[in-house]
Amino acid sequence: MYDKIELDQLFAECVGTYVFFMCILQSSDPLPIAIGLLAAVYMFGKVSGGFFNSTLSFIMYLKGTISITKFFAYVFAQTVGGILALATWKIINNQ
Repeated sequence: MYDKIELDQLFAECVGTYVFFMCILQSSDPLPIAIGLLAAVYMFGKVSGGFFNSTLSFIMYLKGTISITKFFAYVFAQTVGGILALATWKIINNQ
C-alpha cells in the first residue's frame, strides 16, 4: 500500500501536537486539554486526519488506514511537535 506523504500533512501533525501538548503542559484540568485537542482537530483534521498522538497513528496503521511510511512520518512530526511544546513551556515558565 503506497500512501503519498505531503509536507502539509506533516506540518499539520506537528502543529496540532504542539497545540495539544501545550494545553496538557499548561493545565492539569481536563477541560482546557479537551478544548485544545478539539481546536487542533478542527484546524488540522481535514489535512492530516487529526491524529496528534503516536498511539492513534499506530492504531490507524494496524487498521490499514495509513501506510507504514506515513506512520513513521507522522510519529516523527508528532515527536517534533511535542519537543517544541516542551521547549516553549520551559521558556515560558523560566525552567
